[in-house]
Amino acid sequence: MYSWCHYDSLERDTKIAHIFIYSSPILANLFVALVINGLLANDLLAHETFWNQFVFYAFYFLLFDAIPMYYPDGQPSNGRVVYDLIRYGKRSDFTRNDPQIDTKPEEEE
Repeated sequence: MYSWCHYDSLERDTKIAHIFIYSSPILANLFVALVINGLLANDLLAHETFWNQFVFYAFYFLLFDAIPMYYPDGQPSNGRVVYDLIRYGKRSDFTRNDPQIDTKPEEEE
């Protein structure tokens, strides 16, 4: 259910390109859910349990992908990567390198 895609370089290696890549699954789920919901609302699709469940789970997965969090295995959600890119200008990765945590050792007195 969860997957992680890592790439080392892009042709256009900019912050906006990374934000677009990581927000694309969230936006695709939102688009599909809204289109199917609109088709159901206008009676262009039969009100079957399948489509109602499909829309429910599309929003469900969208929610848990958009929340900026780390999953239990250390993988960041797409929302977390986008949040870190906007706030800190750095990408989170699977090894849980959190940009907001200062990794410098404390100075000894």
